[in-house]
Amino acid sequence: MKPKKQKPKIHYVPDYFLNPTHPITVILVGCGGTGAEMLAILAKMNYGLNQLGHAGLHVKVFDPDHVTEPNIGRQPFSESDLGLNKAIVKVTRINRFFGLSWEASDTLYKGKESANILITCVDTAAARVEIGEKVLKKIE
Repeated sequence: MKPKKQKPKIHYVPDYFLNPTHPITVILVGCGGTGAEMLAILAKMNYGLNQLGHAGLHVKVFDPDHVTEPNIGRQPFSESDLGLNKAIVKVTRINRFFGLSWEASDTLYKGKESANILITCVDTAAARVEIGEKVLKKIE
């Protein structure tokens, strides 16, 4: 039996993303296990884009959570981070390593700030739904 031929997937990219006049803005909500990894990936993407002459990214991370003992080892935090805000710890490290000026907020994302791209890395479906509702209210 022959496998079915799949249709190629088409992705539409706004022209602005390809040739921006300033960095593409990204809001990352959540900086725990998944969010911290996503932040590192965004930093690597930004580096690569800059090397290609692209304006790159400007990221702002929102997370009100603080580092606790169960986070150590499971997430990219150490004992020296205990009690500190997750977003501030990770963004500070990324900024120092890559020479960036990305932003961290130790608050919940309330949907008031906008960006070209919004990425959610939160623990619960309820939190993702809440963020979606905030964004939709803004659009309406």
